[in-house]
Amino acid sequence: MDEYDPSTIWNDIKEGGRLAECVIDLAKEAKAKQALIDNAFAELGLTEANPIDAL
Repeated sequence: MDEYDPSTIWNDIKEGGRLAECVIDLAKEAKAKQALIDNAFAELGLTEANPIDAL
């Protein structure tokens, strides 16, 4: 599957394009970015429960 360019989503919708595929791709991208954030917090010893307290 090709990398989806979010900037083209409205053209894809208007042309009867790949809305479901777009949503799935965007969700995967968001999940990957969240993993990067979680890893960065873990490396700093921070958790969702205590990010401020840990500083």
